[in-house]
Formats: sequence, structure tokens, C-alpha cells
Amino acid sequence: MLPVTKDPWEASADRDSVIKFGPFAVDVRTGELTKGGIRIRLGDQPFRILVTLLRSPGELVTRDELRQVIWGDDVAGDFEQGLNRSVNKVREALRDTAVNPRYVETLPGRGYRFIGTIEQEPAAIDQPRAHRPSRLMLALAAVGLAVAGCGYLVWRFTQSSIPEVRWRKLTTDNYDKFPPVLSDGSRLYYLAGYRGEKFIAQLTASGGPPLKLPITLPGPDCALHDLSPDGEEVLLTATSGPGRSKLRPLWSLRIADGTARRVGSILATSAAFAPEGRQIVFSTESELYLTTRNGASPQRILELKDSLVDSVEWSPHGDRIRFSRRNPLSAQSAAWEVRTDGSGLRRLAPGWDVPSFVPAGWTSSGKYGIFAAGGNFWAMQEAGILPTRAGHLTKLTTDEPEFASFVRPRSDLRFHAIGIDRLGELQKYDAASKSWVAVLDGISAEQAEYARDGQRIAYVSYPQRTLWVRQADGTRPIQFTSPPMVPMLPRWSPDGRRVAFAAQEAPDKPMRAYLLDTDTGATRPAVPSDPGSQCDPTWSPDGKKLLYGLSTASARERVYLKLADLATGKVSKFDGSDGLFSPRWSPDGSMVVALRWGGSRSLMLYRFRDRRWVQLSDDYCRWPVWSPDGKSIVYVAGNSLMRYRIDGNRKETIAELPPGELGGFSRGIGISSDGAPMKTLDHNSPQVYQLEFAQQ
Repeated sequence: MLPVTKDPWEASADRDSVIKFGPFAVDVRTGELTKGGIRIRLGDQPFRILVTLLRSPGELVTRDELRQVIWGDDVAGDFEQGLNRSVNKVREALRDTAVNPRYVETLPGRGYRFIGTIEQEPAAIDQPRAHRPSRLMLALAAVGLAVAGCGYLVWRFTQSSIPEVRWRKLTTDNYDKFPPVLSDGSRLYYLAGYRGEKFIAQLTASGGPPLKLPITLPGPDCALHDLSPDGEEVLLTATSGPGRSKLRPLWSLRIADGTARRVGSILATSAAFAPEGRQIVFSTESELYLTTRNGASPQRILELKDSLVDSVEWSPHGDRIRFSRRNPLSAQSAAWEVRTDGSGLRRLAPGWDVPSFVPAGWTSSGKYGIFAAGGNFWAMQEAGILPTRAGHLTKLTTDEPEFASFVRPRSDLRFHAIGIDRLGELQKYDAASKSWVAVLDGISAEQAEYARDGQRIAYVSYPQRTLWVRQADGTRPIQFTSPPMVPMLPRWSPDGRRVAFAAQEAPDKPMRAYLLDTDTGATRPAVPSDPGSQCDPTWSPDGKKLLYGLSTASARERVYLKLADLATGKVSKFDGSDGLFSPRWSPDGSMVVALRWGGSRSLMLYRFRDRRWVQLSDDYCRWPVWSPDGKSIVYVAGNSLMRYRIDGNRKETIAELPPGELGGFSRGIGISSDGAPMKTLDHNSPQVYQLEFAQQ
């Protein structure tokens, strides 16, 4: 008989059964990670990685060693992406970052190291032999156990834990889809789009092919908000074109005949019907109002001057209103609640350690409140007559697909949402064939930029949102950031040794600029002396200065450009840059191009010799980027890829970009080392899902 080879993980599973560090505890036997006694869901592969690192504190654990722990010798093909995802899941569970790690440190190109402090269990102390207990002591102990048992039964029957959620896909079409999914019980309605046209789609509750309703929307830039309790009218906001503000005219649209009417003269960011259908709650940028169904005599119930208010919803019993409250500087949101008379304002789940979350809905009886954070749904049991664990949130979904954060449940058993399977393909434009061809075998990445010598490429992986650098031929990929840091817009220094990029180090932090040394992997804040938001860093030709804008998500900051001396830390306002963002320094250093913030998005050019800004194009421009020779600027205008030639002072169309073709989170463009425009082709698949609570 051949000897049985034991899995090295199983062989060591009885060691260090419970490992404690910081507020966390890892139970190796049960496979559980807890924080302060609350279980944190972590998949099997990330859990194995965490335990392996904990068993070698302070020591390098190579990527190959971790591969052996997860897959052994059975892995085929490229395991790198799977390992990276698992390490990212560990960091997300621990709320750790790669830039300023508390627990898991990255050693670029080699592996990882646990750098936290592991608690040591106190040594056992020999106790003297205890006396045999008397009958009285045994009787008292029995009574104590009986009381404790009754207490446990009372506790157990008042818990009513939240059941698991299962989901299934209801659609498989190629329409774009936008939340929320509205239901009248037998039919579903949602906003859809195809080849530049938006429309309301209708779907049976059991799924199948959607029906395009013959309804003319009040404007092309619109959003659905709610369905009336009688199922006859849809609340939506709509305007004739894109703009900076989400504040738009509020409309009511009858499904039966497609007639639309303005709801008074209301401008709103979100809106919802009351449960009885006679009133509407709506939000402006910083206020909440109640009004009648026809929009007469709106009454303000709340004003939050230093916040942005959105995502309103009415409780099933009609006594409370929930909404999202966003910090204008960090662009992070939290769920809040207020009574309909304006009293009782409070933040929900104040002890929850997810910095950004929004209210997503209520089940029809009000038993569970639903919240959204990071593409997942969570549920909270609402307070009732009996004592419960009200306020404790339970994760319902598991990262894939990524769910949109807005639902309108009409049942206690199920609700519907848009789920997205995200995928992109990095491409560049071939002028000879007038077609797009794959870059790096069509890797799912965005915001790519080549070093000036063309030897290396930096990019942000999609949808993982991690910063990578590899050789131009695709070899030697190295990951330099991990969640919860969200990097964007990597820019190579002139000498090709450093990368400047913008990032949020954590969801509750403002956007800042960072510098990455690609030789050592060291990452540090680029301009620590500037407390404001920082975005779109671009290098001076000598590599000694950074020009950057402010994060446009920080709506309360005045928009202009800043120039930072990296040696001294001195920061100054760039000449004449009020109202400008998205700067790009020309390769020879003689010019800067930027965009005007606001409705026009004009393309603006600054020449250092003239010391003034001039408008190059009055198109609504996005994503300007210099050609490597500095003779032209490539940008997106509408559905066209454009080029502006500096010497000839003229613009020309390079290629058409069909609606929905630009992918990635940014939907931007770049330039390859040979001057060809680059983009990420959108392969996302948004579909309608039904999510159903398991019956207990």
C-alpha cells in the first residue's frame, strides 16, 4: 500500500489553534477570523495565506511558498492574479494598506511579511489540588446552570439572525443597465441603454428577455428613483445634457401611456414616494424636503450645510427617512436617518468599520434595513419590541458580481438589483488598419502609461484597482499597491525611475498624490505639506516639481492648479489657473494643457513664454494627453477620439468611439510609446439579479 501524503496545511492545522493580534483573532481549527468577537467573512484561500503569514511573523514568505499553501503542485498556468486577489482579500478584511501597512507588508517581486504583534498566551500555572465539592456546592452549581440555560434560551430566541441570501441572474442581454430596479410585484422596470439611446425596460419578475417600453423620456440625461405604491408612476430626474450638478428637474411618468409631468418646480438629487403614495421626499445638494405628489408647497425638514445629501428612502411604516450623507472633501458617504418631522437625526451603525456606506432599502415589513458598501449588500435587523441585535450588520453578498447600491424592495423575501461582472481589454489604435489592437495580450487594465524610453509600462488593474509595473514586452509584472488604497493616473518621471499617482489611501481619506520608487517599491506622499485634495499629478521636465489639480469629487473646494517643489515641499498656485483641472505638462516643458471645470470643459493651453492661457477647443473635452513628440494633444470629445495639432492650430478626428466602448472605472485614454492612442475596451456585463432570503 502506498503511503498517504498529507496536505501540509492539514498537517499543521492543529498548531496555534487561536492566534490573536490587535483586535483580531484567527481560529485555525474552525477557519474563522473575528474582530472584537464579530466574525469577518474570509474565503478559504485568503484565510490560508493569513495563517501562513501569522506562523512566520517578521519573516519573508515567498510567493512560491504561498502558491504551495493554496494550490500545492496542482496549479496550471498563471497563478499570479489568483494569489494577488487572495492577498488583497486579506488586506480588505484587516482594513490594511500596502502603503502604510500595519499587518501585511509587501516585498515587491518576492513575497509578503506579517509585521504586526502577535499576542502570547500566558503560561499555565500549576494549581493546588482542589477539595472535593460538597453536595450544597453541587446543588448551587446546578441552579446556576439552570438559570444560565434559561437566559441563553431567552437570548437565543430574541436574536432572529439574518438569513443567508441567494441570487440568480434574470437577464443575459447586451443592454447597459442603471439602478434601481423597480418592482410592482409581477413586473420589473429599470433604465437601460443601447448604442447611445436610453429607455425604460420592462421585465417579468421571473426573468427572460426585456421589453423596451415605447415611452419618450423627458431628457437624455436621466435617472429613475422610485415606483409609486400603486405601480402606475415612476419618479425620475432628467435634464437635456450633462452637467456638474446632480440637481435636476423632478418628473413623474405614467407607465400606461408614457405621459410625463414636472413635479412642481422641484430640482432634486434623489426622491422617493411615501408608503401611502400621497407624499414625496426629495433631496437637494444639502437639504431634505417633503412635498405632495404634485410638488405643491415643499417643506424643508433638514439642512446639512457641510454635506451632500442623496439616496433618500422612506421607511415602510412612514415614520422615518434614510439618506446618504457625503463628506465633500473625502467624497465618502455614511447612512443617516431622521424622523419625518425633522427630529431624531442620527448616523446609522456608527461603530461599523466600513468608512463609506449608503442606505440601499428596506424589506417591505421593515424587519431588515439594507445597506451597500464596496459593491456588496449588507443587512441590519431593525429594532423591535423584543431585545435583538439591532444595529449589527451582516454581509449578504460575496464581492462577485459587484452590485449597484440602490434597491427598492417590495417584499420581505426578495429584492432586485443590477449586478456587474467587470472586465476590460487594453487596446491601442492602429492608424494603418484603422482598427484597435490588443496591448499586452488584452490585459484587463486601465490608465496605462509607458515610460519615456518605452521600456516599461505602468497601469491600474481592472477591476482590482491595484497599481502594477511591468516590462513593455509583458514580462516581470510587479504589484505595488493593495486595497483599500485606490490608485489612479500613474505618471512616469522623466528619468523613468519613479511613478507619481493619485490615490485614496483608505475610503475615508481624501485623494492625495504619491511617489513610487519602482526600484525599491517604497511609496510615500508626494506633497505632505499640502492638506487639501490632490489629483492628476504631472511632472516637470527636470523631475523636480509636480503640477496637480484638486479632486473634482471634492465639490466644496475651489478648483485650481497647484505647483509643488518636491525638494522643499513649497506649494504655490499655478499662474492663472482658477477653474482649471486635469493638467498635463508637455514633454519639452514649454507648455501645459488643462481642462476648464464646469459646463464647457474647454481645452486650455498655457505657454510659459507668453505666461497666459488660451482656449484651443470649445468641445466638451475629456482625458487630454500629449503625444510623445509634444506636437499634438489627443483627447475625447463626445463619442469621438480627437487630436489637436499645436503647430497648425487645428483639430481632427482620429476615430469614432461608439457609446459604451470606453471601459474601466475612469473610461479614459492614454498614449503608447509609439504615439498610438490607447483605451480600455468595455467588456462589462451588467445584468438584473433577484436576491432572495433563505427561509428559516
